[in-house]
Amino acid sequence: MINYWDEYLKYDVKYTSSRRYVHYFNDITYTPWPFHISWTVFLFLFFSVLYLQHFVWAGKAALVALVLMLAPIYFWILELHYDSVYLGKFNFKVRRAMVGGFLLFLVSEAAVFATFIWAYFDRYFHTPAVLGGTLAPLGIELVSWNAYPLWGCFVLLASGWACNQAYYAARGGSSTMFYLWSVYGIALGVIFVFFIQLSEYVATNTLSISDSVVGSCYYLITGFHGLHVCIGLIFLAIATVQLDSYTIDRDRILVYALALTYRHFVDWIWLFVYLFLYVINGSVMYFDTNLINNYWR
Repeated sequence: MINYWDEYLKYDVKYTSSRRYVHYFNDITYTPWPFHISWTVFLFLFFSVLYLQHFVWAGKAALVALVLMLAPIYFWILELHYDSVYLGKFNFKVRRAMVGGFLLFLVSEAAVFATFIWAYFDRYFHTPAVLGGTLAPLGIELVSWNAYPLWGCFVLLASGWACNQAYYAARGGSSTMFYLWSVYGIALGVIFVFFIQLSEYVATNTLSISDSVVGSCYYLITGFHGLHVCIGLIFLAIATVQLDSYTIDRDRILVYALALTYRHFVDWIWLFVYLFLYVINGSVMYFDTNLINNYWR
């Protein structure tokens, strides 16, 4: 690993000195890792689609592509860390560009969730006659809003609050309190995904992903949200290790702030999911949705 970073530093110095115009605000070394991440993501999605089309061998190929995806992600994070900590290239201009790009990324994520929720509401306001004018097929019990989902709200919001306390502790220079609050927040996020959400799936034994559009939207939205929670937890864990292992400065505070912003974004998405998929589903069982259809016509 030391030899790798020595070669990286030599390449970086050679690259910087050979440039004709050196821009002070964007002097980060070009890296091949995003390209490698792109083709591994493509292979993972390609083999996943084949697996859904009943090609059994494609499932193992998708797992191999997923493992191959982790290696360039790891080395890319190391290079970003090296540019920031040891070379000091993350100045004000670079940090502002990172924040702007990250906010645009959140906008695109919100658009993806909006399309899924739109598909759900399209069925909600246009219940087909073949299902008896109801939201879900007869005999299918929708998920209750006051069981696992309600506990999930409390745990997820408590996790975001704990990570907030960790951020303020880091701003105050208290590394011990930062580490404790951050670990506590990450642990609550793990409880939400691997205990509450999975327990909800196990308890929902009458609703499957093939039970009309409602079942498909339910598992797609909640599963996609759970995936984003896992990504946010990994993001927070990396930022926590980075802040806890080195002296706290503004670069690493920015990394944790971006991870915390992503965490709160996922919290807001969950509040909308809880309202639309659980609360409305819980009340729709007690009145005829044809009344809603007639109103919107």
